[in-house]
Amino acid sequence: MDPSLLSNKLEEEITDDIEDEINVKESVLVVDDNADIRQFIREQLEDSFQIYETNDGINGIKLAAN
Repeated sequence: MDPSLLSNKLEEEITDDIEDEINVKESVLVVDDNADIRQFIREQLEDSFQIYETNDGINGIKLAAN
């Protein structure tokens, strides 16, 4: 393989890895038994955060522990 092609391929992979790390969102766990409330909160935050949700506290504790 041509060394310049290899160099370009490595540069693209490194750039992609850096962009992926920059685009990692913080996580938010939404726990509420009301689906409408969870949906509202998710819609407000999903552009900026990775949203996890559940409808009860026990599952919320399990999700938070992971």
